[in-house]
Amino acid sequence: MAGGAVVGYALHGTVKSIQARIMKNTGTTTKTKIAPLFEHLKLNANTAFLSVMLGASLGAFILSSTAGKNSVHKMHHVFEVGKVDTSTPYQKSINDAKLEEEHRERKERVLSRRKTLHDNLIHGQGLTDSHGGNWTYQGSDKN
Repeated sequence: MAGGAVVGYALHGTVKSIQARIMKNTGTTTKTKIAPLFEHLKLNANTAFLSVMLGASLGAFILSSTAGKNSVHKMHHVFEVGKVDTSTPYQKSINDAKLEEEHRERKERVLSRRKTLHDNLIHGQGLTDSHGGNWTYQGSDKN
């Protein structure tokens, strides 16, 4: 990150010196094509700070991406961990019991949702939150 900040500040200084050199030569006959780009560019402490911050963030991003790509080969064993089942018979029976319990709870939730939907349709509430067309009127205004 510090390297990126230094590079950002160095680039700011380089652009500032190029700008000074071009603006010094604008009155002469050797006017360059890039002079209009530097006429309205104001390089001050704010742009120097911006250069430092952009350089630091870009440097941190590039260096962290590079470090991640360089160390990805160390993670292959992580993907091999769960391939072979090493559970004991007791652990397998516990896992099977948990799975059966989850299936039972899922069936109960499905039946509960079906019963609620059926009751809503029978008692006139419908599927939406429109109150089944029955609105409560307040006061004497019944429009």
